[in-house]
Amino acid sequence: MFEHHKNLTIGQLAKAVGVNVETIRFHQRKALLPTPDRLYGSIRRYNEADMRRIQFIKRAQVLGFKLDEIVGLLSRP
Repeated sequence: MFEHHKNLTIGQLAKAVGVNVETIRFHQRKALLPTPDRLYGSIRRYNEADMRRIQFIKRAQVLGFKLDEIVGLLSRP
């Protein structure tokens, strides 16, 4: 399903999940989303796992979870 969503730039990821680039950067600062290493000419690349994580965060917010609660949910094994 996500085969065409490998190695996305931050802009492509934002568009794919329906958020803006600053939302992704905010999630990274708040430890909701890991910041990938810089590859391919110093450009960070995102993948399916990153897409799913952002979709999870969005769904949790819709259900009424606060960001600190979502951090707790994501840190559980």
